[in-house]
Amino acid sequence: MNPAIFFGLKLAGGYAKEKTRQAEEKRKQAREDLTEKRRQDAALNMFKLKTDYETMQQVKYNIDERERLQDERFSGGKAMGLDDKYARNYASLPDVQRDVVEQAYKDGQDVNSLFSISNKTGVGIGMETPDIKFNYQPKKEFDTLEEKINSNLVTLATHIEAGGTEDDEDYKRIKAIIDRQTDLMNSFVAPNNPYAKSALTTIDKAARAATIGAAGYSKFDPSGNYLGNIEAKIKGKQFDYLVAFDDYINVFETRTQQSANLPVVQNYIQSIKNSKQSFIDSQLKNIVFSQKEIDKARIINISIPESIKQIQSSEERNNKMDKYIMSYDWNSVIKNDGSKLGKNDIIKIGSVYGIWGGSISNSYTAGQSWKYRYVNN
Repeated sequence: MNPAIFFGLKLAGGYAKEKTRQAEEKRKQAREDLTEKRRQDAALNMFKLKTDYETMQQVKYNIDERERLQDERFSGGKAMGLDDKYARNYASLPDVQRDVVEQAYKDGQDVNSLFSISNKTGVGIGMETPDIKFNYQPKKEFDTLEEKINSNLVTLATHIEAGGTEDDEDYKRIKAIIDRQTDLMNSFVAPNNPYAKSALTTIDKAARAATIGAAGYSKFDPSGNYLGNIEAKIKGKQFDYLVAFDDYINVFETRTQQSANLPVVQNYIQSIKNSKQSFIDSQLKNIVFSQKEIDKARIINISIPESIKQIQSSEERNNKMDKYIMSYDWNSVIKNDGSKLGKNDIIKIGSVYGIWGGSISNSYTAGQSWKYRYVNN
């Protein structure tokens, strides 16, 4: 055979073998890819089945829980004397409206009168199906609720003024009623509600009574107005009063949290905080500029080290000052009359006056400033 022809055939045979090998490799890879895809699909299907099952279980739980709550609320409505048709409607009412019914029942009202059949919608399953209407009159309810809260606030204040405490059963009972009524009052703090500001004022009174009032620093007259009988009681106790004031702010913010995004609420809270700082300023000014020796003795002047004064960077200077205050030996401070530094005394550092709360951790917030302070510019 011609060598050239032989070589050509051999080359062609090698090429064919290589193509066959490549084809076999591709088939093998395709089989592996198909197997892997099937495995992934099977795993995905199992995951979907598991997820669908869990979702169905959650849906079933939600339905069961909703039905349980409906049955529970229906029973509650029946216990208050509601007719069956009204009890079913009561079970579906929003929380605020159910509270109105419960409060009406506690006040001895005919709770059935809060509902009415507004029209007939036909016959279903062999029985008449009425359209039940809940007769909720916000304006009338607001006036009545406000009167009740104010009346209960007077009762609480009288209890405290008479020497009672928060642990007494009568106090706890009235406070629980006020808390419930205050939650109802929150329904009036809504966008474009003309009663929003008045509702906030009433919630404000309840928050004051539960904190500042309970601490013995304030009271309410029969109309529910706040009376300023604070001055005599807080003399030498400014720090304690301000702690109660902060509690009052926290309670107010908590009770209005559901409407915290409304400008009327934000402005009201800011006005309360401004009121607190105005109180601090006026109280410390009275002491700082007092001509009485007893007041002057309450002011302890702490000198700023020259090494800190000479630092050019305000940030670095403040950091050094912060560390200096935190590490200062406050237990060694002796006042002019020979007594040690006491709660409600005034610390003067430069132009800043801070109220001492019994310890540096109570009085000063690291990296910030004195908890209650006045700056004499």
